[in-house]
Amino acid sequence: MRTRHPLLNLRLFLDRAFSSTVVVMFGMGMALFGGMIVLPVYFLQVRHEDLVTTGLLTAPTAVGTVLALPLVGRLTDRIGGARIVVAGIVVTIAGTLPLAFIGTTDSYLWLAAVQLVRGLGIGMTTIPAIATGLARLPADQVPDATPVFNMIQRIGSSFGIAILTALLSSRLADGPHTAAAATGAIGYVHGWVVAATAVVLIPALLMLRPGISLQHKEAPERTKL
Repeated sequence: MRTRHPLLNLRLFLDRAFSSTVVVMFGMGMALFGGMIVLPVYFLQVRHEDLVTTGLLTAPTAVGTVLALPLVGRLTDRIGGARIVVAGIVVTIAGTLPLAFIGTTDSYLWLAAVQLVRGLGIGMTTIPAIATGLARLPADQVPDATPVFNMIQRIGSSFGIAILTALLSSRLADGPHTAAAATGAIGYVHGWVVAATAVVLIPALLMLRPGISLQHKEAPERTKL
């Protein structure tokens, strides 16, 4: 805090919109990367698919994210990023909730559709959240803010992977070694993913406060000697 140009500028967190964005990035990192660990276990252990097939069966999430990005860019410029973030979180929850009730014989087409919706929600969240977090900052602080977002998302993903892997391992170890028990454990962990994503709605709603636009503040004029 006493350094004029610190490696990590903690003064940025004084802005509520920026802090809300940081929480959203952390929570979505947990939900995205933590959730990516769980579903492959289902295809490997319950449906007995090989690694290549499992990779292809989990690809719709990435496809949905890619499809969302062009539309999200235009909508963010038009109506603001905060509304898109809230909508993206709701879509992510809608795409994750069915996985909490996953069965041992669910259609692969149905699971692909669910993952596609989840990917769309994730794609609607990340970029608009960053745009909204940067919008209230002076232009000269944007270079300080960008690495903070990247760092927070990676920390969130690490937390998500660690916590959800521990939950899944615990449930698998405690239950009988059957396909039904494994499916129940995977659904249980996806329930936690839904809960974590729902919590992210709180800071996302704070981003809706009036006065947030996508225009950067001008940097304060330096005093001339």
